[in-house]
Amino acid sequence: MSSDSKTKIDGSGSFKSKRGNVFGKLEEVFDDVWWAWGTTQFAPGMHIPRNMVIVRENGGLVIIHPVVMPDPEQIKIDALGPVKHIVRLGAFHGMDDAKYVMRYSPSPEVWAPANDPHEGVAVDHELVPGGESPIEGATIFSFARAKKAEMALLIPRHGGILLTADSMQNWENAPGVSLLGKLMLGPMGFKGRGCIGPGWRKECEPKDGDGLAPDFTRLLALDFKHGIGGHGRPMIATAKIDLRAQAEKIYPSLRKG
Repeated sequence: MSSDSKTKIDGSGSFKSKRGNVFGKLEEVFDDVWWAWGTTQFAPGMHIPRNMVIVRENGGLVIIHPVVMPDPEQIKIDALGPVKHIVRLGAFHGMDDAKYVMRYSPSPEVWAPANDPHEGVAVDHELVPGGESPIEGATIFSFARAKKAEMALLIPRHGGILLTADSMQNWENAPGVSLLGKLMLGPMGFKGRGCIGPGWRKECEPKDGDGLAPDFTRLLALDFKHGIGGHGRPMIATAKIDLRAQAEKIYPSLRKG
């Protein structure tokens, strides 16, 4: 991944953005689980949030979708423990992976989907369903039908916490959205809790058969209550309900008879 401010979000170069300059605060969501957000700019005046999740595991930190924060917040992260692992779950995330690898070298081990190269970031471990993860007992889920890599990570804590990239988002009162972003996102379908990213679907959903319905059927069969996606606030207690409601709107086959 390029170290300058202009970054290709996916390998094709079809979806470009650069780092925004608006940030939130580090917030503890559960014991040993934190959330923070920065922004990404897709066009002049159009900023949206991008999330980072931090999980403390055996005294070290697992960083899912790193965001380089302003110094006061980054210092708070440093105080939580040593950064041991960096995780990327989706092809459109990972903007600050290389910066974290450099900042915390030589410690962090990078985990990412197979066949998802990012310039400047060497992958130490491929995320494979049923395989190992940096969090004990976690379940690795893959959207098998997606055209580009998209994973989810289910952490067996606090009733189940589902971490995603673009397959589950929360645009209800999302922080860090610029005025132009608010005007544009709603009409494009970026709205509500448990939102299945419209941009992600456009880029990654196969046009044949049932699209991504079989993948969401499998995902919703997992046991989880909470969720933190790549964009928007954590969904506490209702994540599975929220995601199912959105999926059933898009995929009638998921509706119960």
